[in-house]
Amino acid sequence: MDYKKIYEYRFKDVDKLKKLITWQEISKFIYKELKQPEKIIDPAAGECEFINSVACKEKWAVDLNNDFISKYANKGVNIKLVIH
Repeated sequence: MDYKKIYEYRFKDVDKLKKLITWQEISKFIYKELKQPEKIIDPAAGECEFINSVACKEKWAVDLNNDFISKYANKGVNIKLVIH
């Protein structure tokens, strides 16, 4: 499956900065709602906007698109690559 093409099509008209700002707000909300956990996992990390933005000590990112997750996860984010 060509995840790069899927993402290009899916987000073709989406401003990347606005998308990032949106994920930053979502991550603040979720972190607060979860009572500020020390660990968090993003099971569909994609371009890692959520996991990079959430204020957690231990962060885990998983996605079917190993290229994206390796490229976009910030230093300090634990990556779990999926073998398909």
